[in-house]
Amino acid sequence: MNMVLLVVTSFEEMDCLSTFRGTMFWTSGSNEDFKCDLEKKYAWCSTGFNISTTLIASEKFLLPTTAAPSTLDRCLAFVNSNNTSQRGMVHRKCDETLPFICQLPVECPKLCDKDTTFLANYEQCCALGMEALNLDSKAEQFGLTNLTIVYNNRTWKANFNYWTSGTQKGSPQGHWSWCEPNGPTVFSPGLTWERGQPDNNNGSESCVHFRFVLNSTGTILTDRNCESKLIFACAESCNSKALRRSMPKRPLPEKHYFSYGDWFDACGRHFLFHKKIPSNWAAAWQSCCNIGLTLASVESIGKHNCLTNITKKYPLLTSGDFWVSGTVSGCVSNFRWCSLNREFVEPEIRWKVGHPQADLDCVYLEVRNGSMLLATANCIEKKDFLCDVRRNSTSQKGMQAECADLWNITPEQIDLLLNISVFLTTAISLDLKVVLNFLY
Repeated sequence: MNMVLLVVTSFEEMDCLSTFRGTMFWTSGSNEDFKCDLEKKYAWCSTGFNISTTLIASEKFLLPTTAAPSTLDRCLAFVNSNNTSQRGMVHRKCDETLPFICQLPVECPKLCDKDTTFLANYEQCCALGMEALNLDSKAEQFGLTNLTIVYNNRTWKANFNYWTSGTQKGSPQGHWSWCEPNGPTVFSPGLTWERGQPDNNNGSESCVHFRFVLNSTGTILTDRNCESKLIFACAESCNSKALRRSMPKRPLPEKHYFSYGDWFDACGRHFLFHKKIPSNWAAAWQSCCNIGLTLASVESIGKHNCLTNITKKYPLLTSGDFWVSGTVSGCVSNFRWCSLNREFVEPEIRWKVGHPQADLDCVYLEVRNGSMLLATANCIEKKDFLCDVRRNSTSQKGMQAECADLWNITPEQIDLLLNISVFLTTAISLDLKVVLNFLY
């Protein structure tokens, strides 16, 4: 079964762990980042994310000690106690023997606890290959209202207030529209607004907020200032669904899809080598987003090798410099794959000699004669770019198919990994052993 060592990302999760038996458990936390830097930041080794600096600074998270941890105390264990003042993380030597907890890996949910503006919410959803939340009908709003029936105020764990794609900007006079990839759609009749809303308070409220009310009211809409900070919410994009199932059966917005560049189907994904209009990094990001894709990431050696095979087979179509989603813009230090919201894992990265270079914040893919390397450039330079989208229609099956393509194993073998009782009694291939080591 595909599981990872425990990650504890909030105080609420620590409270939840207090119900477990035992006094101390290993987590996947380390007091060094992935470049073995003891000064900069802590990280969760299971997920590749840094530990929140807010958590690290709190005595509720890292229990205070009389002496600073030694350089050998690099791994984090969770101390369990009914007394909240004695519950938290401690540094331990990594070769100690302790009980441990595994958990299923979880992708970013559709409703996420992240404050953002209306526009940033729209862009974040696009980066996930999704749309900002919209309610296409009264029935769809009622479906979300049903969540307040299934989860009453004692068990509901999500936030209550979310951005949608709804706005009055660009809408016909007196109407509101959902901002969707194929153009604005006027609100359907019968959607439930909060009493007295929309009211355009002070003439500054032109974006739509969605709220769960844990009583008979259910769910409501209100108008808000577009610069307000609310939680972002996303829904599956129809464009993305079509692309994940197969190559588009109808033209993408405004153009036939071949007019955007050369398409390749590999690695469990559709890739678009966009060579029509060289763009700066930000414009490349938006161009991929506009056609239901994301700026590509090359986050693993498996994906790098898979893409290299494409470039060797089709050198004339793939030769050039292509923006990818790597950047340090807006980050404290290390490069991140912004389409995945994931930091670079250095053993998986293949840099061009002399790169990354200081003060060059965006990453491109240099493809020459079947060779493919990452390099850095000024984000305002004009380059071609590489877009991609996962091929299959559901997240689970899509991830399984992508994993199978990247690591040269069959979908049946992926299913085998998820069936522990069968897996333990079956002879497995060398490639499957590689995947097993990668996953665990």
